[in-house]
Amino acid sequence: MPSKASGLTHPPAPGSRLLIRDQEWVVRSTDRTYGNDYLIEVIGLTPLVRDVQWQFIHNREKVIQVKPHETKLISDCVLR
Repeated sequence: MPSKASGLTHPPAPGSRLLIRDQEWVVRSTDRTYGNDYLIEVIGLTPLVRDVQWQFIHNREKVIQVKPHETKLISDCVLR
């Protein structure tokens, strides 16, 4: 049964990307806590949280799993 706060129906796999608090994170690990909660350990990807390690409890946050097939690739036109 999905949580009211979270869109997850199962724990995210390591390497999955999540949107939490309007920032994108990559999952390092998940651990089951008491009850039906999951402790999700992540590293930030977006500029504001880049390389920040953090932990979230999935039932306490609005967690959206980024689905690769629904993403749109944008080419980088900057010359390097």
